[in-house]
Amino acid sequence: MAKGYTDIKNDLFSGMARLKLTGAGFMVLNAIIRNTLCFHRDQHELSNSFLQSATGLSERSVIRAVYELENHKIIKIVSKSCGSYPRKIRILTDRIVTLTETVSKGDRNSSENTDRNDSENTDNPVTQERKEESKEKRKEEKKEFLSNRKLTLAELGALSQLEDDEEED
Repeated sequence: MAKGYTDIKNDLFSGMARLKLTGAGFMVLNAIIRNTLCFHRDQHELSNSFLQSATGLSERSVIRAVYELENHKIIKIVSKSCGSYPRKIRILTDRIVTLTETVSKGDRNSSENTDRNDSENTDNPVTQERKEESKEKRKEEKKEFLSNRKLTLAELGALSQLEDDEEED
């Protein structure tokens, strides 16, 4: 490999393209990759302040991004920080590569289904029930909001017209 270039597997980059990460998560992941895989190691000590300087993010954003990557099982905290020793982070390349393999095995429709959010899946009765509960809750909140504010003359007229129509039925 020529000087000034990094030797990273293509399937890792393909997997990264399929990750559902925030911008900060992606930036921190790139910084972790740069300081682990690019130096031919799978783990390294990386402090929040180092990741801040590497990405230009705030400390809070770095903490959230590390937590996000850990929840997605893309990285693993091998050892927590202790005194002046920063935490040790291991990058789980197999998890990233697995995402690529999973999508490439299925057809186009199955990959679109995996990208769809669970809340959009209408076949699931539990999800459907949650949607209905949420819809009812929003209706109640709207009704409460409307009852607590002063109505305009047009709204009062429309409301009285609705009440008259209901009485006729």
